[in-house]
Amino acid sequence: MGLFDKIQKLVQKENYEKAQALLVKKLFTGNEKNISDSLHAVHFLITEVKQRNWQFPDEILAILVKKLKDDYWILRKNTLMAIASVLSQFPDKINEENLFSKIQDIALNDKNWTVRNAALECLSTIVLIVPGRVLKLLQRKTEDPDADVRLKALEILEKIGLDYPDKVKDILPYLVKSMKNDDDFRVSKVAEDAIMKLAEKKKEIIKNKNPNANVYDDVEVKQITCVHCRRLTSLHDKYCDHCGKPLQKDLFSGQIIESPSAVTQCPFCKSYFEEQHIIEWLKKNPHCPNCMEKIDEATLIRPF
Repeated sequence: MGLFDKIQKLVQKENYEKAQALLVKKLFTGNEKNISDSLHAVHFLITEVKQRNWQFPDEILAILVKKLKDDYWILRKNTLMAIASVLSQFPDKINEENLFSKIQDIALNDKNWTVRNAALECLSTIVLIVPGRVLKLLQRKTEDPDADVRLKALEILEKIGLDYPDKVKDILPYLVKSMKNDDDFRVSKVAEDAIMKLAEKKKEIIKNKNPNANVYDDVEVKQITCVHCRRLTSLHDKYCDHCGKPLQKDLFSGQIIESPSAVTQCPFCKSYFEEQHIIEWLKKNPHCPNCMEKIDEATLIRPF
């Protein structure tokens, strides 16, 4: 009979003390099968402790924290998964054993990507309790060398943004950067989907306050119309809050063109110009300042 079966049998007999003592003695010992068995046993016992209102097994948590330093990466990964089970039932335990700092250190520095990913998964169980503490770590992990870790970071960032709309302004730049620059198409797609979900959530919140309101009526930021999706967006990060694409920037001044009626484009290279600047240019130079193709005022594209 495996460890999980023994723990389950003891719990059914409501012999909690023996079940805890057995788990403490056998926790994560032996081969990979026994390690996996320990993980299931921890999850089962912690769930039962919560449901039956038994005393929390602090000794088990202390052992798990020590196992985080084990040389065997599979053991570190499974330990993090076990701690995730603990935090899912008892999220306040993140404040004990200096646990947050230890998990954060693993997420940042462990050499094995599956362990780093497990650390993020572990923190995701308490992210809605302490979003501020987790946010900075996740922002750094959007640049992790492994794509699966970056995917997990984006997934949790989206979760924070949906539950804490006031955090969107801090999250959006990292989503946009991942969408535009990540060389893994999966990461780019997840980032793009997250941007759209957060935009719709923001719209829903504002519309619930005032059905006739514009999405940005309640937001104290300057807004312009995005040339790509034709929706009003803020200027806080130079990217559209809806489609995530860069806002129209004048080739001459390098500044965002705020007035839709002033936006013009080269018909060849699609560069953006503020109308007054390109017209002044064309008076002396009958070609595009970027691609050098011949153009005049009549051939300029006016998107709006």
